[in-house]
Amino acid sequence: MHFIKRRSIQRVWLSQGVLCNDVPMTVFLSDFEEYEGGELIIAAEFGK
Repeated sequence: MHFIKRRSIQRVWLSQGVLCNDVPMTVFLSDFEEYEGGELIIAAEFGK
């Protein structure tokens, strides 16, 4: 289970294995797909 600070779907970049962003809300990560170049598209799920 990963954590990311985001209200909705957002692209974040891997920096030494760490998800980096600066959006002020922490939610659980329900799903993620990895893309080439280290880019992830994160789906933040609510209601859990």
